[in-house]
Amino acid sequence: DDVDDEDRIAIGWIEGEDDASTLRVLVVDESFSTINGASYSVLARGAKIAAISERGGSFYIIHDSVSPIGPVASIGMIDPEEGWIGLENRLSSGWIYGISDRSDGLSLPFMQQTMAGSWSLVEVISNGNLDDGPSNIFEQAKAILGLDDTEFNILLAGLATVMLVILLSLLVGTIRQGLTNISDRRRSASVVIEADPEDALEIDQDAIEEVVPVSIPPPQEVVIQEIPTPSEPVDPSNPFRTVTCQSCNARFDLSRKVRRTICPACGSRVEDIQ
Repeated sequence: DDVDDEDRIAIGWIEGEDDASTLRVLVVDESFSTINGASYSVLARGAKIAAISERGGSFYIIHDSVSPIGPVASIGMIDPEEGWIGLENRLSSGWIYGISDRSDGLSLPFMQQTMAGSWSLVEVISNGNLDDGPSNIFEQAKAILGLDDTEFNILLAGLATVMLVILLSLLVGTIRQGLTNISDRRRSASVVIEADPEDALEIDQDAIEEVVPVSIPPPQEVVIQEIPTPSEPVDPSNPFRTVTCQSCNARFDLSRKVRRTICPACGSRVEDIQ
């Protein structure tokens, strides 16, 4: 490409083999010096082909590689004037076996072999500004996953089926839970019988008995009198006699010859002893 009377060259190639394969793209001048640092490398495991093709004044690079979902074809764009490179936009699944040199506007066809062994002709057509990117979230997801329209539609159908099954399971579970709750409430229902207040307060007149008041006399006072203990008979031959103290009622023996003494219990004087 000729920019400001200076030739600029876009170069792309594959380095390494198998899992160590790397795609390298450069934009250089006549002396093979990099323009504005336009050098880009990306890991492309198992890559077999990489080709640059000009369409509509732009340079495109198409290559294949092995992704987690299998072999895929990817496309990138190179702008020698501005010196920038954009890679790794997945197109479809399969190995690339040839890129057409036919120039027809922005149409870019190539041959591809799928993992099933079938052959297909893929044609890339752009009808807008490539800088705009995917128009909606589904296009972005399809580009990120590297799926074509058929594979992406199958994926969407599978996701929709899974969501439908989940929603139906939730609906059935909710209905069953509701029916179980209704059945439990019916089994646990209790019947309350309320009696008529008038019936409850009805009194049998024949069962009423007349109560006659009874007077209770006041309690009588009980007087306790002390009965003196009868004195023992006196033995004339006994030289002693029993004496009782008038102060403490203590009893003790005393010689008949003694008429006065002191109580051995309380110390009171005892006189006139018979």
